[in-house]
Amino acid sequence: VRPYVGVSFAKFSLKFAEVSSLDPWVSSERVRLSNSDPFGIFLGLGFAGQKGLYVDLEGRFLDECALSGVIGTCF
Repeated sequence: VRPYVGVSFAKFSLKFAEVSSLDPWVSSERVRLSNSDPFGIFLGLGFAGQKGLYVDLEGRFLDECALSGVIGTCF
């Protein structure tokens, strides 16, 4: 069993101009998108032997709220 923890930083900003094709959904000529919190934390557990199956479970918090898992094989 291998526990791990980490911190992430990701800054995202995007601007659209002249978005007339989105008229039913957007009331403005310009749209700006950005992430609300650039900092995140992730925690996980990895279960693996020398060969065979491995399982990895991870949770991500603050900048997103997500749980993920992987099952794979090593040979």
